[in-house]
Amino acid sequence: MSTEWHKNLIRCEKSYLVQNGRVTVRYTLKGVGEMIEEYDVKSYCLLGRKWKRESLVGKEGNWEFEFGDPPPSAAPSAIAASISNPIFRRSDTAKEFQWRIRNLPYPIETYSLDVDASNENVILRTSNKKYYKKFDVPDTRRCGIPIDKTKLSMSHANNTLLIVYPKPKAITDFESMVAAELRKRCNKDGDVGMVPENGCAVQ
Repeated sequence: MSTEWHKNLIRCEKSYLVQNGRVTVRYTLKGVGEMIEEYDVKSYCLLGRKWKRESLVGKEGNWEFEFGDPPPSAAPSAIAASISNPIFRRSDTAKEFQWRIRNLPYPIETYSLDVDASNENVILRTSNKKYYKKFDVPDTRRCGIPIDKTKLSMSHANNTLLIVYPKPKAITDFESMVAAELRKRCNKDGDVGMVPENGCAVQ
């Protein structure tokens, strides 16, 4: 069953572009702004998502990366800081949300996972109080689906902590529908075209 958020994506204006091994889908959401999602052109797995919110003062906003790889910073200080500081990054598979935190050398028993009272945020703590991270899962929050603490899992290897959470069925069902539509529409490079509002390219 589609959530209200997924119904909004079905109804809104969309455009498609195939380039450099990726399919880019641009959603124009009235009263919200623009959302861009990028998919692998072979697996159609979601690789990243970014937003440009509507501004109350009519100014052009900046793109905000929800997950995926933003353009690399040219600042030397940013590069130097990344060598030893923990680096938090989300990367999805077809069935799971995954978060990797690099440069965490502590053994697996040091870490604990919890969910806050809103059931919207994951909390990572270390028993030695060396690291703390609170993060949300925007996909489940927008769909009104609470996070189930019992389904969170983690592993640790090569100074990297991996946190995994299975995608709820409502999300995997919708992403499967999007992948099926992309397979039909986006089989060659270039601008594939636009679907107007209520055009319902994703059924």
